Amino acid sequence: MVLHHPRSPLARNPLTRNPRSILRWTHLVVGSLLATYVYLPVGSADWLRWTLMLVGIPTVSVTGVWMWKQALVRRWFARRRGARSATSVPAGS
Repeated sequence: MVLHHPRSPLARNPLTRNPRSILRWTHLVVGSLLATYVYLPVGSADWLRWTLMLVGIPTVSVTGVWMWKQALVRRWFARRRGARSATSVPAGS
């Protein structure tokens, strides 16, 4: 993690602090678009419906699950990486 001077613009920008902030902001922005669509009159924004169906809902789902189960997913990937490297070691070594 890179630490910036407190007065630096990078230190104040929440998107440069860590990947979890990026996930959180993405989740909030796309979720607010989804909430906007729910409260729009029926048929008023057809482009928004298709955008949310194809991009928005999967994005909100993936970022939500990732923030919720981030530690579990990282452990799972670390275990798989460790198992893969253990099996790739030659038997004669």
